[in-house]
Amino acid sequence: MDKEKLLERSRQENKKGDERERQQMENAQFVGSFVIEAVLVVLLALEYVTEKGLGGMVSVAGVEFPFRDFCALLLCLALSVEYGFKAVLVRKKWQIAMEVLFLLGLCMGIYRVFLAG
Repeated sequence: MDKEKLLERSRQENKKGDERERQQMENAQFVGSFVIEAVLVVLLALEYVTEKGLGGMVSVAGVEFPFRDFCALLLCLALSVEYGFKAVLVRKKWQIAMEVLFLLGLCMGIYRVFLAG
């Protein structure tokens, strides 16, 4: 191979950044989603453990519902997006099952809050 072909091949391989940069981006995205999910889990746990809960009602599009339902919907949404991408990319049966589980939870939560009212 001549020098130009090698350089072009190298450019194509590094088009989306080098391996270290891609790994750092993946790590940052993982930590970000993990922290958000952990905060939502802690808020839900405090809501159920404390006597009066953290409190209150949340209003979305004119519909009021408990704060715990709001946190549960956000958690189901975050987890269904995460496992949805994993299921599409990796196609492992357990990740597909988790995606179906969280989507079902999200749909049930939306029905409970907005439609069953």
